[in-house]
Amino acid sequence: MDLGKTVIHDSAKALLALHQNFPESFQDIVHFLSNISGKVVCTGMGKSHHVAEKIAATLSSTGTPAFFIHPAESMHGDLGMIQENDAVLALSLSGETAETIQLLKHSPTQRSIAMTAKPHSTIARLSRWVLPIPEYPESCPLGLAPTTSCLMMMALGDALAMALSSYKNFSKQDFRAFHPCGSLGKALKPVTEMMQPAPVFPEDTPFKTMITQWINLHTPLVGLMDKQGLLTATITADDIQNWNAQWDSSLLCWEIPAANPLIQTQCVLENTLWMDAMNIMQDSKQKALLVINEYGRPVGIIYHDDYGKPS
Repeated sequence: MDLGKTVIHDSAKALLALHQNFPESFQDIVHFLSNISGKVVCTGMGKSHHVAEKIAATLSSTGTPAFFIHPAESMHGDLGMIQENDAVLALSLSGETAETIQLLKHSPTQRSIAMTAKPHSTIARLSRWVLPIPEYPESCPLGLAPTTSCLMMMALGDALAMALSSYKNFSKQDFRAFHPCGSLGKALKPVTEMMQPAPVFPEDTPFKTMITQWINLHTPLVGLMDKQGLLTATITADDIQNWNAQWDSSLLCWEIPAANPLIQTQCVLENTLWMDAMNIMQDSKQKALLVINEYGRPVGIIYHDDYGKPS
């Protein structure tokens, strides 16, 4: 337990050290990488290999094309993956990793960036720019296994990817194009891809008729529309439950006091992203939202992810 907490504490201190000694070259490197016509080639051996793979994946998913190349494999033909207009991001804590040195010496591009704790090392000398990380002790009890060094490299790679993304004005729509599946893909879909048919009634529908039909719809929210097809009000199941007034059989939907004037927390435009609609429902404690087009006509309904699940 104590050792585990010590590792986390050391990790936090290492990141603070990186923050306090942030590379002065960072801004120039961001400007350079944002203007290259090729890709960012990330490379490293050992644990730096795995960090470099993660950095390449994060760069690619946020608007900066990148890929990983293994330094050892590069000497057996994979150098052909690198083009003159690419830039190499080489990770090596010591700056003396033999395989990475060979890659830099034989690389088709001379535009390279060294991420290392040794700014005067061979890898640093072979590179046009250096992204230094602090020389901070590893959390390993033996002082050998890469721990804090990997964390600082990964954090600096994330910082580079996010700065490039911001510099390029990478948008939610761009992000969605690269993440069509999974929870991220769902969050970035427009609500029109997730909606179901809109449960709406003409506002002059007898209230008794509407209630009878509503029961079969299994929805917590219905809408009322006028003769032009425009959404004029919403009614929730809670509204009906809280409305204790007596009503007669001739009462029309628009006449009941439970009908709500349209408010932002009960409907969204059809170009709204799913993640934004979910935030609206979360903040307003709504179970569903009606989807309307730019003219105010209802086109569908969406439900909170938790709607219908056992509580």
